[in-house]
Amino acid sequence: MAQALPFIAAAASAASTFSQGRQQQAVADYNTSIARQNAQIAEQQTKAELDVADRQRRLRLGANIAAGGASGVGQPFDILSDNVAQETLNLLTLESEGLLKKRSFEQQAALSKLQRPSTAGLIMSSVSSGLKGYAGAGGSFGGGSGFATPSSTKLSANSYSLASKGSLY
Repeated sequence: MAQALPFIAAAASAASTFSQGRQQQAVADYNTSIARQNAQIAEQQTKAELDVADRQRRLRLGANIAAGGASGVGQPFDILSDNVAQETLNLLTLESEGLLKKRSFEQQAALSKLQRPSTAGLIMSSVSSGLKGYAGAGGSFGGGSGFATPSSTKLSANSYSLASKGSLY
């Protein structure tokens, strides 16, 4: 049973690290999904707001033209053109604000995706954690206790080398 302790510690450590990494992946995926949905919602809201604002702009312009015609004098062209320019600026401002909001959410999605741990990195972390758990529970690498160190490992010119034996393929 005592010999199995390092292996049990290694497996538990690796499993815990892997589980935590999978949870981090799930959180990052969820955050990415929410940010993308928010970007779509922002785009839809902007389109709806632009439609309403454009409809209101046309109603105000029509009312101004009618008021000018009813007075018998008519409104000068400069006043109408100023109204049109201001209304157009208002629409462009709404559109710009909506686009900025959408881009902000898209950037959040990209950031969440970048913060998602890769599967390869997750596996490497789990293996590393398992090896640390193995050594910490009394397992040994290379005949000694703990990790092998350069001073405890002796290499000679006669050591086996894959490079000297040729390709594995």
